[in-house]
Amino acid sequence: MVFFLQNHPSIEEKEDSIWLTVNVHPNSSSKKIEITENTIEIYVNEPPDKGKANKALLKLMSKKLRIQSSSISIIKGHKTRKKIILIRNINMIEILEKIKKTN
Repeated sequence: MVFFLQNHPSIEEKEDSIWLTVNVHPNSSSKKIEITENTIEIYVNEPPDKGKANKALLKLMSKKLRIQSSSISIIKGHKTRKKIILIRNINMIEILEKIKKTN
């Protein structure tokens, strides 16, 4: 499974960081991260109003990955559901293992 995810179209390793292309689902009934064959889906409870869903996304990622929120940032898509997230201070294997354990 890890090999499959290392070659996932939504995950890219660049130098000392990981770039994730994700689809965010605000106003969801649950908070979770799902990795499908082609996408990464992130569900948050907060609405897409005044950055609330973006803050919830960063908080959820920080909690699931057990890293500081300062190591995660939204690079592109602040006002859309499709976002590019930059994650530092963790490698791809650790990300995949932690997401798998928490879901």
